[in-house]
Amino acid sequence: MIIDKIIDFFVLLIMKLINIFSLFFYQIILHDLCSLASSSLSEKRKHLDRIIVVVRHGDRAPLFPFAFDRDRMNELWPNGYGYLTSEGRTRMYRIGQFLRRRYSYQFPGRYISPRDVYIRSSTIPRCLESSQLIAAGLSPPIGVWQWKSDIGELWQPVPIFTVQRWREALLNPSSNCELAFRLFERIRNSPVVKNYLLLHQEIIQNISCITHENLRDHREIREFVDNLVSSKHHGRRLPKWCTANVYNQLKEIFDISLRFDYTGEIEPELRRLRAGVLMNEIFKGLDPDIDPYRSRLSIYVTHDSQLLHLRDALGLDMNSVSLMFGSMLMFEYNKQEDSVHLYSANVPGPMDRITAEELKIPVCEKNLTRIPLGYLQTKYKHLFLDLDEFDRQCGNSNDGKQPMDPYL
Repeated sequence: MIIDKIIDFFVLLIMKLINIFSLFFYQIILHDLCSLASSSLSEKRKHLDRIIVVVRHGDRAPLFPFAFDRDRMNELWPNGYGYLTSEGRTRMYRIGQFLRRRYSYQFPGRYISPRDVYIRSSTIPRCLESSQLIAAGLSPPIGVWQWKSDIGELWQPVPIFTVQRWREALLNPSSNCELAFRLFERIRNSPVVKNYLLLHQEIIQNISCITHENLRDHREIREFVDNLVSSKHHGRRLPKWCTANVYNQLKEIFDISLRFDYTGEIEPELRRLRAGVLMNEIFKGLDPDIDPYRSRLSIYVTHDSQLLHLRDALGLDMNSVSLMFGSMLMFEYNKQEDSVHLYSANVPGPMDRITAEELKIPVCEKNLTRIPLGYLQTKYKHLFLDLDEFDRQCGNSNDGKQPMDPYL
């Protein structure tokens, strides 16, 4: 009996020791995991010498009304065609808040003041409005930045820079470029486009008959379908003839039309003419040695067409060319590591959570996420254009005359 009790005692002692060592072992594992998480967090929050964000404007009304339903359309879009809607204002303000949360730790006092950011906008009103809303969410007045007014604790002025649209080669893909205009016209008449439209001739003719619209080419179809896309996006009721099947077919034509016009698949030279000035601005702007006095954070507000040209010039995946309102590309550069990281954010809805996904840049037939800035400057150098070279390449007369309607 005594021997049995002694055995039971040692068994219990061993079991307790096992439990103690197990608890100690798990604490070590948890400590390692926490250290790893902390290390990952510090890795994510490492110092950034330059940050450049290129973002599409917020949700907008259709660009043009349906000819067959103009009066009703005017009632549906009281803010005006092509202008931001309430949803668009909400989205762009929240994008400003997102950028503040993501980058404020890079600045003294974890605050991004109006002097810390450079915002450049396309001159189109929806982009200018989007820029103001981003600025409001990014840099609310705090401390010495507050001022005596009813709104002095809520809002403060932040400079927004822009130029006339016809001279805006940086952010407007329809800025004056005589060569690009000719190439753009060649796309309309290219065999690729004509053959594609022939495949969809039946539905195009049917819609033309129903609506009494003269849809002659892929651009006129795109402008027409844009109205349907905007209406559906904002929860407006679509015309009875626009069934789910019809909408999906027209949306496919809409997306392919964007790909025809705003990538270099048909006319490769458009990559340089329409994205070259922005590429030059980005990759020189990321380098503190080229311009040491530049703002650490730069934000460029533009259109989906310009963002498509940029993504295409970078060699990113273009299988999905339909960019949501507020879509972003974020370039982050750490000089000590000499590494550029590229992130994308595509926000499904104005109130949806905004997250960033790191993109892989195609390099030497591989996709890498961390690449030296000098390598990228060399890789894309053949695309870079400054404004003088842009005018020369385009064949612009540069006589100061406005060659086109700036509101088209």
